[in-house]
Amino acid sequence: MNNSMCLEPFYRGENKKLKIRGLGLGLPFSKMLAKAQKGDLVVKESNEQGTTFTIIVEKANQI
Repeated sequence: MNNSMCLEPFYRGENKKLKIRGLGLGLPFSKMLAKAQKGDLVVKESNEQGTTFTIIVEKANQI
């Protein structure tokens, strides 16, 4: 998987074995939400374990 491509709207990976439905908007939308909260979405790719997506946001102040 190309890390920069998977965060582009409407991008869909090419795994012909899996018939996964969707528009390719989930990851770009998740990144947009993380950025709106002053955070980020981090992509870590591993050949052995697959790809991990982590959303990092600031800790909220207690009221």
